[in-house]
Amino acid sequence: MSARRPSRRLTDNGEVSFGADRIETVRGAPVVAPTLRGPALSAQRWADLTFLHWPIRPELVAPFFPAGSRPDVIDGFTYVA
Repeated sequence: MSARRPSRRLTDNGEVSFGADRIETVRGAPVVAPTLRGPALSAQRWADLTFLHWPIRPELVAPFFPAGSRPDVIDGFTYVA
């Protein structure tokens, strides 16, 4: 038996809107992508990518982690991308 999320629609003030069994919107924007008209093709190479990371104090990002987890710390900093 699966639990159902409560129905909650507060998009006017930036809250998440829950339908009967899925999140429908976040801050008024739909979270479900539109149906594609045909196959989607994409190509990329590692040469086309850049990874950027910024050092930040771990206590600033720790509240965004799930309960029971913590950010990795290297030389007193955690890194965000």
